[in-house]
Parts: sequence; C-alpha cells; structure tokens
Amino acid sequence: MATRLTPAKRKAQALALLESPQISALFEKVRLASDPTPEPSLRKKSPLPAAIGIGILCTLAWWCFGGLRSGALRATLPGGSQAANSAIGDACLYRGDFYPNSGIETLRQLHILKTGVNDVAGPGLASRGIAFAVLANWFTVAFDSYYAPLALNLVLCWMCAWLVARTTGVLFGDRAKSLFAATCFSLSIVATSSVGESGPRLLGLCFCYLWTMLLVSKDAEDAPLGWRGAIGLAALMGLWSLVDISSLAGLVVYAAFAVKRRKLGPVLLATVCWVLLPIVQELVWRRLGFAVEPNVEFARISAALQQHGSRLAEDPLGYLGLLAIEWANLIVDENPLIVVVGLLGVGLVAHKSRWLLRVCLLAPILVQLVLLPTTQSRGAAVVGNTIVLFVLASHYGVEAGRRLQARFGAEAFAVPLVGFAVIQAAWGYAGLCGWDLPAKSLATGALREVNTALPTKFVRFSGSARETPTVLGGPVRGPRFSRLVKDQSRPPIIAVHRVAPYRENWSGLSALRRLLSAQAPVLIALLIAAACLMRVWNGGTAVLFASCMAGALLCGSSTGFVPQSFAQFDGHIAIKDDEKLVGAVRLSPEFLAQLEDAKSRGEQIEFFVRLQAVNRAAEHPAEFQVAEWSSAEPRFAVLAQAFLDSVRARNGRVEFSITPVSSSKGVRLHSWQATKANGERSAQLVHADGSQAALDTFPSFEIRVVRP
Repeated sequence: MATRLTPAKRKAQALALLESPQISALFEKVRLASDPTPEPSLRKKSPLPAAIGIGILCTLAWWCFGGLRSGALRATLPGGSQAANSAIGDACLYRGDFYPNSGIETLRQLHILKTGVNDVAGPGLASRGIAFAVLANWFTVAFDSYYAPLALNLVLCWMCAWLVARTTGVLFGDRAKSLFAATCFSLSIVATSSVGESGPRLLGLCFCYLWTMLLVSKDAEDAPLGWRGAIGLAALMGLWSLVDISSLAGLVVYAAFAVKRRKLGPVLLATVCWVLLPIVQELVWRRLGFAVEPNVEFARISAALQQHGSRLAEDPLGYLGLLAIEWANLIVDENPLIVVVGLLGVGLVAHKSRWLLRVCLLAPILVQLVLLPTTQSRGAAVVGNTIVLFVLASHYGVEAGRRLQARFGAEAFAVPLVGFAVIQAAWGYAGLCGWDLPAKSLATGALREVNTALPTKFVRFSGSARETPTVLGGPVRGPRFSRLVKDQSRPPIIAVHRVAPYRENWSGLSALRRLLSAQAPVLIALLIAAACLMRVWNGGTAVLFASCMAGALLCGSSTGFVPQSFAQFDGHIAIKDDEKLVGAVRLSPEFLAQLEDAKSRGEQIEFFVRLQAVNRAAEHPAEFQVAEWSSAEPRFAVLAQAFLDSVRARNGRVEFSITPVSSSKGVRLHSWQATKANGERSAQLVHADGSQAALDTFPSFEIRVVRP
C-alpha cells in the first residue's frame, strides 16, 4: 500500500532516523568493536635513580681512596700508594714505606699560578699537566687548594662513568647495557686509577673516554665532520695536550678516523693545536715572569725511537720477541674476563663502528710501545682504552642474560650481570685481602707483576704492633717524621677569607689579571671546544660556564696553601757518584717467625729500594747489595732459606748498601721515616775520603715474603 509520501519527505524521515540517538549509539558500538584497542602509553623511566646509584658508587670509592681518609685505611687499599699527601707512621706494614706525595706537584702549580711567585722548592711550571691545576682552581671557589684537586677527581669519576654509559648507549641504544657498563667502571677503574690522588692521571683517562665517545658518536650516526666540529675537536686536542702525553694516542685515533672519512684537513688542524698550544702556554708564562720547564716530549719521543732502532739492529729477533711480550702485557690491563670478552667482542660484534672500536683499543698500545724505552709506567691512554672493553663486555653480558631469561625465566637474566659485577668488584678491591695484582697491573702491566698473582704477605719490619700509619694533620704530626715546621697541619676544607685581596681598594686586581693571563690558553681552548661540541649551548650553559670561570678567578685568587705543610719524600736522601750509603736493620720477632714459615714453604724473600738517578738516561743507576747478595736492579729476590741463614749469622740484623754508578751522576732516595738512636735502624753516608755521616732519615728499604 502506497504511503503517498513525496521523495523529499521520505529523505527527511531517513535522515532523522539516522541522526537519532538510538542509531548513533548502534554505530558507535560497531566502531568500537571493529577498531583495534589502543595500547596504553608506556611511561619513560627516569634515568635519575640509576645516575644517583652510579654516583654513589663513585663517591664511595673516592672516599675510600681519597686524601680525606686515614693512612691506616689507605694502607690496606689498592691504589692507596697513590694517595695524596700521606706520611706513614714509624712502624707500619712495609708497603706503607712507598707512598709518594703525588699531590705536591699540583699544589705547587696552584700556588705559583695564584701568587705568581715560584717560592716553593721545585722546578718551574711545565705545560704538560697544567690543565689539571687550572681546572682544580675552579673548585677553589668552595674549597681550599688542598681539597680542590680531590673534588675535581670526584667530578671526573662521575664524568667517566657517564661517558662509558653514553658510549654504550650510542652503539647499542640499550639502557640496561649502558648502566651495566658504568657499573663495571665504577667497581674497577675507580679503585685502581689514582682517584684519590691530586695528579692529572684521572683527567687523562677522562679525556680518553670523551675522545672515544665523540668519535664513536659521529661514526655511528654518520654525522658529517663539518668545520664547527673540526674546530671543536682541534681545540679539545690542544686542551688534551696540556694534560699529558696520552693525547698522542688520541691524535693517532683521530688520524685513522679522518683517513676513513677522506678528510685530512681536520686532523692537520688538530695536530697544529697539539703542537702549538703548549708552546703558546710557555710563551705566556715567560712573558709573565714565571719559571718555565721546557717541553721534553719531543725529545722523549726522539730518544725512544733511537733506542728502538739501536736495539733492533743489535738483536732483531730477540727485541721483536720482547715487544711481543710487552704487547700482550699492555693488552691485559683489566680484569682478565673482561679483557677476553672485549677482545672476542671487538672482532665479532656486528656493528658498523666496530673498526673504530678496534682502533680505539689498539692505538694507545702502539703509542705506549713507541714510548716504551723511556717510560716505566703505563700511560693513561692504555687505561683509557678500557672503555671499549666495558662497552663490549656489557653488551655481551646483557645479551647472555636475555638468552638465559628466555630459557630459564626472568630470574636467570641477572646471573651473568651479577657474575661480572662480583668479578669486577673482587678485581678492584682485592687489596683488602692482600692481593695487589689489579692495582699493580694497571701501573706496570699484568705480565710484569706475575709474582703478585697470589696474595703477598707483608709483616712488620720492626717496632711495636700498636703503631699505626697516620697522615699529616692526624694524631701524629708530620714534623715528627719529616722535620717540617712545627704543628703545621692540613688547611681547613673551606677557607674563611675568600675575597681578602679585594676588601681595600680592590688591591688584588693585578693578581686577578695575572691569574687570568696565566690560564688564558687553557680557558680559551676549553671555551672553543665547549661551544663547538656541546649540542646544547644555550644562554644558561654560557652563564654557568662564565660564572664558574669568574668565581674561580675572584674567590680562588687567594691561595690558602701552606707549602711547609706538605712533605716530599722522593729524593729525600742524595748520594753523589763517589759516595756510598750503608745501613742496617734489626728484624722484629714477627718477621723472623714469618721467615721460618717462608722457609718451610720454599718461598722467596724480595728486596726493594726506591731510588732515582740524577742522569735519567742511566738504565742501572746503582748497585744494590743486601748481605752477601747484590744486583744492578733496585729489586731482586733470594731463597728464604739462604736469607734466614744470613740473618742468623748476623744476630737478626740485615745489612745493605747502595753504591751509585758513575753514569748515574748520583742518585736520590725516597725516605720518610726517622732514624732512631735505639739501634733498630741505622744509615750512614760514606764519603770519598772515607769519613762517615749518620743520616737523620732512613731510606725506603722493603723486605717482603713472596711466593715463587
């Protein structure tokens, strides 16, 4: 039956029906049923808790190894021998006999920069290493000069951990791997790389990490090396050249990077900055009237190359074998498990930047081999290439954990990570149980220290067991042992009078201008590098940078440094080439009992004396004789049975002598302890005419029981 509705009315009714609430609700149900359910947005985890945790790890290690701790604690920790400004008590563990004052040089540099007068005993300023003193001066805004370098090293610890995490994140984009790499660094390198000293070694390590991170970032992201980046890297290389010679390894890595990019201009610019900036710094100092030590790095490299050539010509096969052993010695510079994982990983990792990781790992070793004839210690760059090992070990450790998780459950993920962390912690803090290999391996190499692969036993040499090590300003003052000014102790952490030179008519403006001029090359290079390389260089960053620099100039211009408060034990005793030092020590009952035990186990007794020739080129500066044994080396060992028989024949006394050779032009001995009149220790200097002079201080002479 027809409705008699016109088409227009039927259309209006249909539209009204479609727009009705019932039909709209029906369409909404169909749409919700057909559309996919949106996933809830994942909240991005904040990196702050992890950063705080890594910072706490670094701070705890710094606190244990820093100069704020007591000598008794530092004497039981690896790296404690590098602690700043330690003076050990009169009868202590014998390794406490070899604690150099590494912080003296930096404090002396700060004193000269602030006062403009070289009134502290020692040589003039040297461009290599001055960058650490300038950066430490920034911290004198809040701290006294004594504590400023320690505070700088704490910040450098945090920065190194961040650089390790950042490099891992750039390569693999995995937060878990980044945090684990930073944890491995905090548990090991912080403990064994002189974090508690006041020297530039940790700053050199930080530059190695920073340089690796910048180049790896550019290569992984295929970022072009434009003029701004080239200028920034050149300024950073010039600044690095004022830290230490490890910058040479960074220059080699940069050359390989530039050749791969087919751009030689940036590396030439960096080379010019590496050569010229130390020269410019020396010229500025001479114009200001400072005493300047000439840059000896080029002479050192030339001498090393000449010695390589002469030794290769004399015995090619033998010397190549020696270099091969040293090559292996320089590779094994970390926890052996980390080294093995890193070496396998650098060859197998599937990443486009693996070639650069290989260069960053091997270039410092090649540079160290070149300098091998003229150096006894390992450079910061050789320790700096451990960033590659940490990155790769964390990558494979996390991947292994994820495979275990997929097979055995979520708890299995932590098994390799916990294992790595425990091994790193044991490696870094093994000195707590008498195992010195980790710290010594980082100093001279694992293969050179194979005799310390097992824990070494140290016993008291003589004196009361109740006497414990101490530090200057502690319960026993330094003058008791090193004849310093009476009752001089370490200055307070925060000096009260900060702006004293400016209270009356701004009379300190001339000192401020001199301080700014003396630091100008370092500050300019730092400013250029920061402006060109920092991705976020806004007004706030610029204001912060300028405020730190201005605050260090104003508030840090008064030194607060008392030179007489710090003893220098290296070179305390001088022996001319026509003189001889003779000494004797009566061993304690404890040591004699230890000798009996060592004899029954077939162990050895090692003798060691710390000395340095006036002529640094002399390979064997002195003849070192103990009882009836002698050696041209400052360290040698004999069987415990033979030594015990010799001691008994002399009624418990050990006699020794040190005779310089003519080529050494005389030697200087490390010494900190006083020679008492009770007969326990005695030392005399025998002159050329046969006369003798008793010494007030006793040379650092170590006897220890070692396993063969």
